[in-house]
Amino acid sequence: MKRLTIIFLIIFGFFALQVQAVEGSHQGQYQKRLHRRLGNEDQGKVDEYLDSIRALEKRVERTSQWTHQPLPTVDTKGLNLEVSHRDPEEYPRCMYDLLYLAFQTDSTRFATLMLESEHSSGSELWNYANYVLGYKGATHDIAHKRPTESGQWDHWRAKQHAYFLERLRNTPEGDGNMLDQTVVVWGSAHPHASHSTKNYPIQVAGGKALGFKHGNLHSFEGEKKVPLANLFVSMLHAVNVPVKSFADSTGMMNELMT
Repeated sequence: MKRLTIIFLIIFGFFALQVQAVEGSHQGQYQKRLHRRLGNEDQGKVDEYLDSIRALEKRVERTSQWTHQPLPTVDTKGLNLEVSHRDPEEYPRCMYDLLYLAFQTDSTRFATLMLESEHSSGSELWNYANYVLGYKGATHDIAHKRPTESGQWDHWRAKQHAYFLERLRNTPEGDGNMLDQTVVVWGSAHPHASHSTKNYPIQVAGGKALGFKHGNLHSFEGEKKVPLANLFVSMLHAVNVPVKSFADSTGMMNELMT
């Protein structure tokens, strides 16, 4: 397991992405000559291709400008990078604090975090509920067996995640706050005590300034059944990455959008 200090240095110290801007296309006279030699249908295809190249160049240029900006100074006051993962309160909050600082300093605009091991029984985090609740079995088994401690476990996880959302909401950014500018997806790949690929429990928070609306519980069952990938397509469109599809998506998840 990596120490939090190493994770911190990777994010804020040694990792600096450099993106070389794609050189602009030089169609000029060649493009005009090519157009004259093509039929209307082929001209349309060439125009569509060149438009996609121009759009890609503009996105790369914007990204290059961002990645070449010097990283700001990171205030580590109150950040305990030496905390042990056996501390059930301090450790996950420090992980969330690292995510928060990465967003606040614009060191990254995308991040994922898995607090518990769902795979390896050799991982210390396989037994994380032992540290949190004093539960005697494996953390993974809570979802399967649903013991009396399962409610306490769900409450504890929600409490840690709420801490992160509060930090985002309490940080001004633009005309609102950082949560308004950030889409946060929180969930599990373990629905209804099984490992099926249906009815994932998913929470979407934030993104108000990006077109997301909240305050509703959606059940995508029966005729309303759609792939979870539809949510990812909606998220990509919200952050100006227009895609036609992602994985097994069938469209946008418009129920979540304004």
